[in-house]
Amino acid sequence: MAGPSLRSKLLTIFGGLFLVIVAAILAAVWIYESQERTYYGRHTNILPSGARVVLAREFRGAPADQVIRRKGDKDYDWPGSAPAGDILAAKDTQAVVKVDPAWDEDSCYPDRPVAIQLISDGSVAVPRYILHR
Repeated sequence: MAGPSLRSKLLTIFGGLFLVIVAAILAAVWIYESQERTYYGRHTNILPSGARVVLAREFRGAPADQVIRRKGDKDYDWPGSAPAGDILAAKDTQAVVKVDPAWDEDSCYPDRPVAIQLISDGSVAVPRYILHR
């Protein structure tokens, strides 16, 4: 009996190489997508209402309803950045997103205010770049 032909050996080698390349591409895409980025940088993508987040640093913010105001059905009036205030949102605090006023990638400024619901102190507006999922 003859051993495997050259053709079957080459098919096995190239098939395995193809699977390794596909796995590497999928891993690269997964890592890129997991970083919550837009062209403004990391931690700038739109956060859906109800998403759980963690604060990466401490921030003293203003009440969310004073910073982000509903202007229409899905439209919000908000300042360019999250203003300082009296409500302390401590580092590593878990919260739930109430409102992210960004509507597309062009509006995903890293310092835009995002309304979050803290477990203890009500809702506060914090900059997007300090929120991690």
